[in-house]
Amino acid sequence: MIEPDWATVAMKCWPPPPPLYKPPPSPPTCAAAAAARLRQKIVSGQFDEENPFVQISSVLLVQADEGVSFLVVDRIGDIYRNLPRSADVIVTTVGARHKCQQESCATRAELVGSSNMQATLSKLETENAELRSRSEEMLYENQRLAGIIISWTVFCLTTQTAWSYKVIR
Repeated sequence: MIEPDWATVAMKCWPPPPPLYKPPPSPPTCAAAAAARLRQKIVSGQFDEENPFVQISSVLLVQADEGVSFLVVDRIGDIYRNLPRSADVIVTTVGARHKCQQESCATRAELVGSSNMQATLSKLETENAELRSRSEEMLYENQRLAGIIISWTVFCLTTQTAWSYKVIR
């Protein structure tokens, strides 16, 4: 009897193993996507939406420690534009916006909600202080009643002992 070549049988029965798995590229983070959108919108020479009197002079891309890119726009106002070119150094303020400032700003409704939460927190702290005070009063009263119970128990035991002593005699 001829034995089959098991390697050949295995190759015919099972398909070859798939190539090594390569995960798809990860989507860009929210901050990087926001920076990309802003990069497409802002062009040098346009006026800034927040400060219409300020013209955007250039766009810089700053790499943060976490590897997320933030868009930084330096703004040069009318005063700086009117200075003579012979000035050696012109110091301008670079407005670096934090991620939370880029994506969302606190609205009045959120601030009102925050003040409501502060009022609620203050009220809860007051109620908590009152409950602690009542708890201490109840603890003191429980200790006082425990002392009375112990004294009555001792009195009853001594009275019973004295009564049984009189009965026996």
